[in-house]
Amino acid sequence: TKGHFRLSLPINAAMSPVVRLLVFTVLPDGETIGDSAKFQVSKCFQNKVSLHFSVAEDLLKSHVSLDVHAAPGSLCGLRVVDRSVLLLKPEKELSRDSVYSLLPGIDLSGNKDRDWEDLEFCRLQNPWSEPVSMDDAVGDFALLLQDMGLKILTDTEYQSPIECRPSRLRTYVTHGMKPEADWDRTERIIQMYFPETWIWDLVPVGPTGSVSLPLTVPDLITEWKASMFCTGQAGFGISETVSLNAFKPFFVDLVLPDSIARTEEFTLKAKVFNYLKKCIMVKVTLLEHQGFDMASESSIENQTCVCSMESVTISWHLNATGLGKQNLTVKAESIPSDALCGNEVVIVPEKGAIDIIRKPLLIK
Repeated sequence: TKGHFRLSLPINAAMSPVVRLLVFTVLPDGETIGDSAKFQVSKCFQNKVSLHFSVAEDLLKSHVSLDVHAAPGSLCGLRVVDRSVLLLKPEKELSRDSVYSLLPGIDLSGNKDRDWEDLEFCRLQNPWSEPVSMDDAVGDFALLLQDMGLKILTDTEYQSPIECRPSRLRTYVTHGMKPEADWDRTERIIQMYFPETWIWDLVPVGPTGSVSLPLTVPDLITEWKASMFCTGQAGFGISETVSLNAFKPFFVDLVLPDSIARTEEFTLKAKVFNYLKKCIMVKVTLLEHQGFDMASESSIENQTCVCSMESVTISWHLNATGLGKQNLTVKAESIPSDALCGNEVVIVPEKGAIDIIRKPLLIK
């Protein structure tokens, strides 16, 4: 007779990343038959870990928050680094795949323990005998169990009889540790300086399973990458990587010599660079120049167009009159204007419309 039935198999994290289903029956004559199926399960963990920034991008030195979530009582290792760090050795990154690759015995398909068991059985009959290869056997339930890495204790007929024959070659196999020469002698160096690291800390989430961390965006234009793993009574968990873009719509920088002599004339240069996709009208002002006299032809305030991904240099001719370190301060401000920059209408960014820089210059 033939028939069929339906099995309901609930999936959970304990089955990840692969699960084998075995179905078998014992016939009235004692023979055991069966079949198996393999199911791939997405790689996941019991401890559900996640994190996200309050905004996707913000200005340098802005205040943002990072919300982290995990099972109550978990202790989490939090890392926020410059994206360039992840580009150096992506294969070394902690991820679901890298964690599962460290786990032994995830899939026992192709287990060869039975080969040794058959050999031991034949050696008990005759010390110089070996089993005949069973690779071509059809319908052998024992091969199915072997492929699944299972052991069975039963008095039923679940495998084909083992046939032993005299061995022509004595083989001695020794299992043990690698020779000392093969040991990994790689020197392990602990790195103590992380210039591209924003956060590297342990964060307890407490009984609620969540915490919000107030942060100040570092003074670096980059894409910050945040990730976290947690451990606790619920087990291990790891988050996806999230990003925060730290940006400036434009910035101003000063080009200064290391030092100048008193009464020496020099040209102070301020460079304005536009990161936006549109042109802007920028008013550049020399706010502070104590210890310096300005040439009559120079103007304290200048206006200029700066288009996308371009830079403009503003100059002032100064004469050193003071001594010691003297500060020079320049402000760049994006302002509305009816004038066109080339053929484009200028815009004013919603955030970061003003940038101020101050640098000291030594007068000897």
